[in-house]
Amino acid sequence: MYADLARSVLLADEEELDLEIRKLRERHPEADARELADRLVARTMAKCAAIGALASIPASIIPLLPLAADVSFQVRSLNGLALAIARASRHRTTPVERAASAVGALAIAGAARVFRRGFVRGARSSLAKRSPRLLPIAGALAGAASGALAAWAAGRIAREAFGSRRR
Repeated sequence: MYADLARSVLLADEEELDLEIRKLRERHPEADARELADRLVARTMAKCAAIGALASIPASIIPLLPLAADVSFQVRSLNGLALAIARASRHRTTPVERAASAVGALAIAGAARVFRRGFVRGARSSLAKRSPRLLPIAGALAGAASGALAAWAAGRIAREAFGSRRR
């Protein structure tokens, strides 16, 4: 699993990224690179929030279930977001920049997982006896919030790294 994740992150499909940006430019011809980046971030936030919410519901009910189910999705999404923002800004990334993007995506996804795990543990301990029916909702909210926040942070970092650069 980890070898496949590393391969998909480090060997990002540039044609797929170009196609994504081309479709976005066709749908929004008036948008500049900053607006395209905002749209990419919003779309990634929605995806990561949805996957984070779904992956966190069972973990809020069954304490032994790992919360890492969505980490590989988030790493791929956050790395893809950074590379797509670079493409939207017409910046060709170097191998070092792609590697830094992958490491950054892993770090942000890991931080989101730690936040979500702590929130779910706290919710489980405070709601388990009082309102156990709220546990799946609390888990979903924690997963959605951590996923969306991770995508927002990755987007902000990528915009600073690739969008504001002078050539």
